[in-house]
Amino acid sequence: MLYIENEFIKKHILDGNFGLEKESLRIFEDGTFAHTLHPFPEDRHIVKDFCENQTEINTSVHASIEETLEELEFHNQRICQKLWSLPEKEYLWLFSNPPYIENERDIPVAVFEGREVSKTAYRDYLFHKYGRYKMTFSGIHVNFSFSDELLLADFAEGQKRAGTGGKKKLQENEPDYQEYKNSLYLRLAEQMAAYGWILVAVTAASPILDSSFLEKGVYGRDIFTGMASVRCS
Repeated sequence: MLYIENEFIKKHILDGNFGLEKESLRIFEDGTFAHTLHPFPEDRHIVKDFCENQTEINTSVHASIEETLEELEFHNQRICQKLWSLPEKEYLWLFSNPPYIENERDIPVAVFEGREVSKTAYRDYLFHKYGRYKMTFSGIHVNFSFSDELLLADFAEGQKRAGTGGKKKLQENEPDYQEYKNSLYLRLAEQMAAYGWILVAVTAASPILDSSFLEKGVYGRDIFTGMASVRCS
């Protein structure tokens, strides 16, 4: 996909922009869902996702994964400090699969107002299509894009090999470069769709669920689903 035998490309293969989104359910000490309102209403880095008690961290864009993880940890500490200061202490559930679920009222669809009211409509759509239980799965989304310096070098290498490179300096806004860039990301998406299951199998195994997810009103019993990950299957 990339001309990694080129020394510049090989050296800068992981240069790019990184961002993370981390979802977590807010719970009380006994493992049940917290029913308080989202405690960071004006914070663009700490938002609510599907339900009112599902907190999501959105980091800024960084040039390294180390900086991104540092910001993620910073926001996670802020959340914990806030939750521990509430009249009834709350915690972030650590796992992708949800804890005890009493019933659908345990999962209040997040409400947005003003210019963001469409977000509520979208969550209502998800609720009616999939049910609230399925929307309680929480995960980490990794956002990554290659640096333009790397892609420009790869594009130039391809042009050179095709005998069409010439000597002019390539620019980011050239139509041919934009077409190359779009094609590269589409091919990358195709390969992720084809081979992404391998990543799930080796890094995202979470086959155990609480019985309340499958048997309404039955709590505290582990259920093995037989799948590596219910969320990613």
